[in-house]
Amino acid sequence: MLIAKKIEDLSVRTSREQLFSLYSKYGSDDQFDFMNDAYARTSGYDRYYSLELYSNYLKRCNTKPALNQGLTTIADQAKSDELWLSRMAAYKELLVLKKYFTDKENSYADFNSLKLKADEYINDIKSSEKDSRVKKSFDSN
Repeated sequence: MLIAKKIEDLSVRTSREQLFSLYSKYGSDDQFDFMNDAYARTSGYDRYYSLELYSNYLKRCNTKPALNQGLTTIADQAKSDELWLSRMAAYKELLVLKKYFTDKENSYADFNSLKLKADEYINDIKSSEKDSRVKKSFDSN
């Protein structure tokens, strides 16, 4: 992880993608700024691909500010991404995170508040989505 930290400053896209993948499996709150920035730099299908990695990374975090901001980032994608497929995938990741927070809520008090926030985002997205393809995915959950 020490070597990875030194590579973070490189602006080479390939390095950033490799670190993003590495941190999604082995990262911690220490890499939050990098992960959030790297995720914010993605767009289109790269964002769609990176979403699951970002969600997996968030499950490795332990601080409420990081989890809260990450949850908000995914909810924003589910509400406003230009690609309907990306909105649908972000909605599904919110469901995954809500389940994760539900499973963890007894071990860490703030997981309950995060679960409630995820639920709030999910309900808001369900009520505001206009695309029938995305709405159809709501029924399968």
